[in-house]
Amino acid sequence: MNAPPPPPPAAAANAFFDLSLLPGSNGTGRQPRANHGYVLIAGNQDPRAPHYLSKLSGKYSSRYGVAVQFTNLPQGYTLWWKAKPGRFTRNGTPVGAFYVYGHPRGPFRSVGTLIVHLHSIINNVAPCQCVKC
Repeated sequence: MNAPPPPPPAAAANAFFDLSLLPGSNGTGRQPRANHGYVLIAGNQDPRAPHYLSKLSGKYSSRYGVAVQFTNLPQGYTLWWKAKPGRFTRNGTPVGAFYVYGHPRGPFRSVGTLIVHLHSIINNVAPCQCVKC
């Protein structure tokens, strides 16, 4: 008689991770040009910041097999949002996109490209394999 399969492992709790405390960030503090419609998403006072960080954490956790919750971006990096002209949700809220500025070679336009760079910073991987580096 076969033994029953072992129960699945319990889901690990997310480890909170403040990326701004990591050494080795190449963040420049670079920002988008003024008067181009970008809005700085500063700190966690704006509900879009935790939403973005949660999305970033989920994608990173899924790709690299870890359970993390990022609480901030690396030093020198900032989160921006820009409305897409003429695009609105059904309730009239503008539709837009997030951009992470601070990399010497320009902004990250997607979570998927940023997580590769973050992985290199977190794990001190050189050379970085992200599309910007």
